[in-house]
Amino acid sequence: MPDHTFDVASLYPRDAAGPAASRWRGWGSMLVGMGVGAIVGAALALAGVTLGRQVAALDWLIAGLLLGLWPNVVLHEAGHLLAGMMAGMRPIALGIGPFRYERTLAGWRGYRGSALQGIAGFAALLPHGTTGGTRGAQAMMLAGGPMANLLTAAVCLVAASLLDGSPRIEGLLMGVGGGALVLGAANLFPFTVAAGWRSDGRNLLDLARRAPDADLYLALQRVVGLSLAGQRPRDWPASALPAATPDLPPMMLAFSVHMLCLSHTMDRGDAEAASAHARWLAHHWTAAPPGQRPAIATQMGGYAAIIARDGALLSAWRPLCEGGLLDLSPYRAWLDAELALLQDDPALPQRVTQARALLPRVHDAGSARVLEDHIDRLLQRQCTSSH
Repeated sequence: MPDHTFDVASLYPRDAAGPAASRWRGWGSMLVGMGVGAIVGAALALAGVTLGRQVAALDWLIAGLLLGLWPNVVLHEAGHLLAGMMAGMRPIALGIGPFRYERTLAGWRGYRGSALQGIAGFAALLPHGTTGGTRGAQAMMLAGGPMANLLTAAVCLVAASLLDGSPRIEGLLMGVGGGALVLGAANLFPFTVAAGWRSDGRNLLDLARRAPDADLYLALQRVVGLSLAGQRPRDWPASALPAATPDLPPMMLAFSVHMLCLSHTMDRGDAEAASAHARWLAHHWTAAPPGQRPAIATQMGGYAAIIARDGALLSAWRPLCEGGLLDLSPYRAWLDAELALLQDDPALPQRVTQARALLPRVHDAGSARVLEDHIDRLLQRQCTSSH
C-alpha cells in the first residue's frame, strides 16, 4: 500500500513537452543553431570550392569527407579513451551513434542502443577510487579527442601533399583529413548544444578558469569513482557529496547532483532527505537533456519502490526508463520485480529471476551491492508469501 505520509502528487512525471516557455526557448535555440550552421556551412563551402580548384578528383574529395565521417568520430572518442587512461581514469563506455560498447562487472559488452540527440558519439571515463580525479586528468582526457582528430588531419594532409600522380588517392586523403580537421577544431570551440551537451572546448575553458561548473563536475566524478571502486552510496563521505541546494539551476550537472544525493539518502534510509531530492527531480525532469531522462526516471522508480512504496507512482515512471546513455536493463528488471511485489503479481518469481540474471551488467561494484540487496529482499518476500 502507498505510504500517505509522502506528497505523492508532486512526484509524478510531468509532460515531457514542457510548458510553452520551454518550447519557445527550444525554438530560439534551434534558430540560433540554424544561423550558426548557415554561416559555418557557407564558410566551408567557400573553402571547398577554393580547394576543389586545386584538386583534380573533386568527387574523390567529397567521397573522403563522407567515408571519413564515422571513422573520424570513432578516432575522436578513442582519443578521449586513450588520453583518459593515460591520466589514470577507467573507461566505462564508448558510444558511436546507436552502438554501445560498455564495461560491466562481467566484462566488456557490445549492443545496439538508441541514438542520442545532440551528439554523434561519447566516451565515458571515471576516476577509480582516488586515481584520475584531478583537474589535470580531466583536462588531458578532454583534450585527447580533438587532438586525435587534428593529428589525423595532419597525417592525411601531409600524405596527400607528398603524393605525385595519384589524384584520386590525394583527393580521398584530403577529404578524410579535412573532415578530421573540422571535427577537431569545432570541438575545441566553447559551446553548448540545445540538448544540453557541452563541447570539449567549453569544458576545457571552464577547467582553465576554475568555473563553478567545472569544480562541480570534478566533485561528481570523484563520488562516482568511489562507487566504481566498490563503495556503496551510504558509505560515501558526506564531505564528498556536492551541495544540492533547492535553487540549483536545472542543468545536466544539477540533475547528476540530485541523483547522487538521492542514491546516498535512499541507501541510508533517510526518507525525508530522499523525498526532497525526488521532488526536485520530478519538478525539473522536463528540463533534463533527453539522454539523461531515462536515468532520472530510473532513480524516481527506485524512490517509488523503496521509499514511497507506491505502485501507481512506480508505474508512472517505469515507461520512461527506456533508452539513455548507458544500459539500464538491470535496474529496469529490478523495478519490474518491485512493481510485481507492490501489485501482488504472480509473475514475481520470474521477475526476480530476470533481475538477478542481469546483475552482471551493472557498471560499478558499489551500485551492484545495493541492487543485489534489493533483489535479495524481494526473494525473501517471495519465499515468505509462498508459505
